[in-house]
Amino acid sequence: MGLFILLFVTGCSLFNDQQSSELEGAVVVADTQYTKLTQNGDLVLTTGTKEFKNTTLEMKGNIILQDKTKLVLDGVDLYFLQDYNLQYGVSVKGSATLILKNVRIFTNGKWMNFNYQDKAKVEFLNVTSDDPNVPWHGTSGDVTVVIKSSTIGMTLADSVTVQAENSNLFLEIVLRNIQATLTFPQGYQESYQQKINNGGETISINATKSTFRNWGVTLDRNTIVTFNDSNLTIGLNSYHTATAKNLKKGLHNSTKVDFDTNILTLKKTFISSWYPQAQDGATIYISNSDLADVNWNSADSTIIVNQSTASIAHARNGAKYEFYNSVIEGDVVAESGSTILLKNTKVGGQIKEITQGKVLVK
Repeated sequence: MGLFILLFVTGCSLFNDQQSSELEGAVVVADTQYTKLTQNGDLVLTTGTKEFKNTTLEMKGNIILQDKTKLVLDGVDLYFLQDYNLQYGVSVKGSATLILKNVRIFTNGKWMNFNYQDKAKVEFLNVTSDDPNVPWHGTSGDVTVVIKSSTIGMTLADSVTVQAENSNLFLEIVLRNIQATLTFPQGYQESYQQKINNGGETISINATKSTFRNWGVTLDRNTIVTFNDSNLTIGLNSYHTATAKNLKKGLHNSTKVDFDTNILTLKKTFISSWYPQAQDGATIYISNSDLADVNWNSADSTIIVNQSTASIAHARNGAKYEFYNSVIEGDVVAESGSTILLKNTKVGGQIKEITQGKVLVK
């Protein structure tokens, strides 16, 4: 019988800190006599290999895998009992490994992120969730991902390698230091290979017998990119003061967007949503636009939105958001010293203030 080593982790920027506690039940390698386990607080693996098999696991905290550890979930219904968007998350760092086999993921109807960094390895076999885009999976560094018979949405950055088979995919590519013309396929592909060189870093995709339900692209910095005949969501990063307007969903037959160090051209390309993002304390102004999540903006940045629609708004680490005459369809969350001003703005979800965050409604 193996038990997880559970520690209290502080200073984690991806998730809200939760006090760790022992599982209500035991973790058993191979078959388990327990039908349900509950974890109150963060579950942190610091050493060795551990496994859950043939059980229901309820999480009231984050899952964090530290360097050189391995977690296997096999035949598990995994429930994250979130009260609001992005309350919990999963982090896999260093050379840690996460293997999910025959797993169903539930997030209580709230947004959630799984993040893989450094030289982490991730394997999905027959993995599904109650929403095909939730949780959203993010990769960076030299992460290796294998996806088989699964439904996954994932961001690829740096030198990530993805091998997929018989799966349903929504892939987002982070581009930087690149000049290119790209077309991404839609629907079922018997075989698809793509290598994208980002100024010395290469994102590699090798997919067989898989369906691409959508694509996303984030133009990070120093990009001149044209997209032809594609179906995309578009992210635009700014490291300086910048303005974006009239970023609308729909078919763009010939559209050019100049945003900070990024120049984007769309030809016969359908855009489902946009997400301009402020980095390094920058200020961005957005108006008359159809936005996805207003979310991953860096510390001390400022985002001012007018006459636009957004899916959610989540500010952290001192970021400042201002919404005027707009609609936010889901939750509004301010945490870690951030502030969100809502003036003549309709909110469809919850309004939450966490760890010295502040939401002002006028």
